[in-house]
Amino acid sequence: MFSYHDRWEKLTQSDFEKMSYDVYAYNRGFYRWTEAYLMRSDYKQLDMPEYYVDESVTEAGKFNQEAEYYLQKMKDFCEDKDIQLVLIKAPMEGWTSGIHNAVQQYADESGIAFFDFNYVPYIDEISYDHAVDSWDGVHMNYWGAEKLSSWLGMYLVDVCGVSDVREDSRYAFLGQEAIKYDEDIARDIGLTRIDNLTDYLS
Repeated sequence: MFSYHDRWEKLTQSDFEKMSYDVYAYNRGFYRWTEAYLMRSDYKQLDMPEYYVDESVTEAGKFNQEAEYYLQKMKDFCEDKDIQLVLIKAPMEGWTSGIHNAVQQYADESGIAFFDFNYVPYIDEISYDHAVDSWDGVHMNYWGAEKLSSWLGMYLVDVCGVSDVREDSRYAFLGQEAIKYDEDIARDIGLTRIDNLTDYLS
């Protein structure tokens, strides 16, 4: 799903013939990009991204009907299970002020917290920098994701009452997975710093 989400209508048999089906559960679905947009783009293209919310727009856009249906199902599920639902929008393109206003209105009417990281103060709170924290101007890279994850982790602990389970033996496997994750990050970032082809291949 992550690799082919933008071309699912054009998949061929070869797309399903992978060399390895190893499961990397410790990534939790995160695709680690370690390059920055600044390295991949002409400096002149790094102007203020278009996706920042314009506070002068006060009208709410319209929800996609299917999206609204599933959002309501998630809200109902969380209420049934006594789970605190939090809505988050990561910094990226494809987001308009009207859509922001629609989600904010839904959150306000439903009593749900909503954090839009395209928007001050949240984008400033995580010190998000479009040029270095994005991979392609659309998706966050490792550093951007780390900033947002750190903020969200503190919010979940401080406000939502999520427990710290690091000392609980039932969750010891998470510590081992974190070590593996850190090793892979160090390797990936190290690879981007190698400028000798022989060293890189080895």
